[in-house]
Amino acid sequence: MMTRLFLIFIGLGFAAAGHAVEMRFGEVVDFALRDRVELTWEAACCEERPASHVRPEDIDWGPRPDLGAGQKWAVVTVTLTKGLSIGKYDYTLSGAPCVAIATNDGPFDPRTWQQVYEPAVVDVHLLYIVAEAEGAYLFSMSLLGSSESVTLEEGEY
Repeated sequence: MMTRLFLIFIGLGFAAAGHAVEMRFGEVVDFALRDRVELTWEAACCEERPASHVRPEDIDWGPRPDLGAGQKWAVVTVTLTKGLSIGKYDYTLSGAPCVAIATNDGPFDPRTWQQVYEPAVVDVHLLYIVAEAEGAYLFSMSLLGSSESVTLEEGEY
């Protein structure tokens, strides 16, 4: 059985496979590129409600995204520290926005815009569409004034 390897570089620091990397929300524990993912994508109509009463679950997310030529699904798996959270709009992966979030073994859902720490939630998976590349992907905080980022690289050994 092959084991997935992920490498994480922080500045001059380095963490090898099996070693989580600490960030402000908790830890990055895995990184994988995939050809297929389980994705819940239901367009919800919210035209009957005033804009101030629209909930994230009522937003029409448009057509389900599909991979184009040379693209892959990228999944960044994190664990959260008690009292902290991670949001769909907090981090980009090599400039790509997060498409959806999943918890534990559940499907990815674009309506999940934030996941707060819960004891029952072991893993939080952030889904991105990226160009398939040889090499590394930059996982960066997208909030203004923040410079937190790590470089993620996938391989097998």
